[in-house]
Amino acid sequence: GVRDEATDDHMTTELCMREIKNCQRLSMGPNFVVFLGQKYGYRPIPTYILSSELQLIRDDLAAMGIDVTLLDMWYKKDSNAVPPISILQPISSILTNFNNKRVPKLQAEDQAVWWDTLTKMQKLFRKGAASCHAQGKLDKDQMHNYFMSVTEREVIN
Repeated sequence: GVRDEATDDHMTTELCMREIKNCQRLSMGPNFVVFLGQKYGYRPIPTYILSSELQLIRDDLAAMGIDVTLLDMWYKKDSNAVPPISILQPISSILTNFNNKRVPKLQAEDQAVWWDTLTKMQKLFRKGAASCHAQGKLDKDQMHNYFMSVTEREVIN
């Protein structure tokens, strides 16, 4: 499983991908076996995104009259990166009890708020990416990035 700290920092996908690359680097034989079923898998939102791409999606959603406050709250621009990126903030930086194991009730409340927030942001990204793709602002691969599961990333990489 993935530790709560990795979830807090949105490192789940990166941990999975790093482990596959590590197996590929160290293994002399088969290094990755996948058993697929009927479930597509967890579809995370980006841990970081080009600021220009986030702005495209954000502006498109706003033009449709959709509230983008969640995106503004959870993504912070890093202008020192070249090109600039927007980084998804750690959950506990906004929901301070997300990892509070001392007060399980408060932790459960913040975790419930996070999963609801995540679902809303997933829908925002998918709606915005699909709209931007339809207008030719994003190519198919850029759009698909917002729909792709961790399992699909593991298989194609």
